[in-house]
Amino acid sequence: MLLLAAIACTLSCTRALSEEPVRVYAAASLGPALTPLLEAWSQDSGHPTALSTASTPRIVSQLQSGAPADLVLTADTTWMQLLVDNGWAQSPVHLLSNTLVLVVPADSPVQALAELQGPIALAGEQVPAGRYAEQALRAEGLWASLSPRARRGDNVRTVLAWVSRGQVSAAVVYGTDAHNNSKVRVLHRFAPESHSPIEIWAASTPDAQDFGLLRALSEPTAQTHLTTAGFSPAASAP
Repeated sequence: MLLLAAIACTLSCTRALSEEPVRVYAAASLGPALTPLLEAWSQDSGHPTALSTASTPRIVSQLQSGAPADLVLTADTTWMQLLVDNGWAQSPVHLLSNTLVLVVPADSPVQALAELQGPIALAGEQVPAGRYAEQALRAEGLWASLSPRARRGDNVRTVLAWVSRGQVSAAVVYGTDAHNNSKVRVLHRFAPESHSPIEIWAASTPDAQDFGLLRALSEPTAQTHLTTAGFSPAASAP
């Protein structure tokens, strides 16, 4: 009887462990594209996933505070390197690349940068999208005229929401945020050389069990889905 009870406990404990989700922490800009991809992977693999999105600095702060995570995706190299240097992530992979654009509400009458009036939204100074935006605006000679009207958001999806609702006259966001988005219109595309390369990095955390999810994200099927969402493969960085 004791042996049977032990076997039953072992089976139930194993089942409980198999039902633990793969915990994914990702930069806010990745949320819309990752959600259906993770759902499809869960159906194919039988492993549930739990996706948490926030600004990259917020994700780093959560991991620093001990938040349980199996896989982490950041919107730049600097924050991923910080995770690796502190032992919170390992063997990072350059997964994707992105672009930077300035958008206005879809119904805005503005047709040129010189016509812009009112506030312009940027992600926060420590957020990758905010740093890329400042670099690009400075490089293209637009910082002096636009920065006094800058309104900072905690992440790029917040900034996108503001401009989509017409709460600001324009916003600097990722190309993927404007991709197939009927609520905004691209007014200006920043030259790739005007800012640091926009790189999305992915890494597992120490002792994580991602059941091959990180590898799956690099495979052709996942990469096709992500490029359809507007990202560029790592090997074709803009």
